[in-house]
Amino acid sequence: MATGPRQATGYVSAVFFRTQAPDRAAILLNRSVAPGGYAYLVVVNGEGMIAATILERAHDPHAQRALAVEAFEALYPDLAPSYGKSFGGIGQFGLPGSFRSGRGLLVGEAAGLQDALWGFGIRYAMESGRLAAQALLSGERYELALERALLPAARTSLVNRWLYQRGQDALSRALVRAWSIEQALRDDGLPYLRRLYAPDPIRWRLFGRRAQRLLADDGGGDGSRLRLGAQD
Repeated sequence: MATGPRQATGYVSAVFFRTQAPDRAAILLNRSVAPGGYAYLVVVNGEGMIAATILERAHDPHAQRALAVEAFEALYPDLAPSYGKSFGGIGQFGLPGSFRSGRGLLVGEAAGLQDALWGFGIRYAMESGRLAAQALLSGERYELALERALLPAARTSLVNRWLYQRGQDALSRALVRAWSIEQALRDDGLPYLRRLYAPDPIRWRLFGRRAQRLLADDGGGDGSRLRLGAQD
């Protein structure tokens, strides 16, 4: 069962535009612009997009997108955008009590398998789909395959989310500073990110329960305000 999110633990609101500005990609970590999440700007061959990803409840995603647009226009005066269509959507992450629904095996966001810190989920979706197919063909328990391949990193991402949501702006500065130093020293920032996401059973034992309660308190909702692909 790969039906996508069944409830909302995150929202995204974005707008497309045309511009004469050069190609660029930028991310903005700021609680007032994107509570619990981030805003991003992408420009490729004169086509651009600005989006706000909000991972805290009780915020209007479209209002946060307007703040993201204002912030990026101030940071990059050469954008001079001509805005077009907008869209919104929901995302879901978290570890459910079961990865089954009747006889069906839940994969991807239907199973809550998505990075809880930044909301990326393509690899989780592809890998969980492969594991589910193998389980159906071989008779192996799907849950055991998930435990070997995906769940340790998913638990770490939940703890990362809990830590980030408690000190977003201060922690954002620390993350970016450390990432920049490593990039300068190694000419490669990926090892730093790998350490950030490395499975850590001790971190999970210390903070796992609180991280899961965070989803119950600050996530959830039925996503009725923003359906995937809906335009405002």
